[in-house]
Amino acid sequence: MIRATLRNTKMRLLPFYFSLLLPFCLIGIAEIECQNTYGLTSNSKELGNEMHLELTLHSNSLEVKILNTSSKEVRLWELENSWGWYSISLLLREDSDKQTQVIKRTSRDWTKNGPYFFVLSPGEARKIPLNTKDGWWDWNHGVSELKNKLISIRARLEIDPSPEAKKYSVFVGSVLSDWVVSLPPHSWLFSTN
Repeated sequence: MIRATLRNTKMRLLPFYFSLLLPFCLIGIAEIECQNTYGLTSNSKELGNEMHLELTLHSNSLEVKILNTSSKEVRLWELENSWGWYSISLLLREDSDKQTQVIKRTSRDWTKNGPYFFVLSPGEARKIPLNTKDGWWDWNHGVSELKNKLISIRARLEIDPSPEAKKYSVFVGSVLSDWVVSLPPHSWLFSTN
């Protein structure tokens, strides 16, 4: 696997390195991972620094990392139940346009369902891989129009209040990652056939 990664590079060298990586990211050679490169990984601290949300774009998938930056444990819904299924969504926009498109989970029926959660101790993180091409994501026509355009994307973790969230002391609120630049053809979102 070819890995296009830059770490701890002086700011004056970033445009030069980015120009070297741009052709690889644009043509999608092999299994190139455009990570930690000129803003392709982002993070955000919101809501009193309780959690840190980081979005990483890989060649064919996304990864959301949730880090508990508080001094107490944080409980979050597992994604495979009706409480957590809709908790992660993606916001997209063309850089020249501030109109945001939303990618969210599609509705589904549950044969087995319960309010299952996981616990993040202080300083602990959990990585959540996302495959937007697995058939469980929904978006409007506006997203399809972004296929050949430079776009920005961010992840949103949002948990609404519920009796179960109160009962199990599950985090309620919203956390956003920073915007991340994605270069066409956005193979993490669109099929390249």
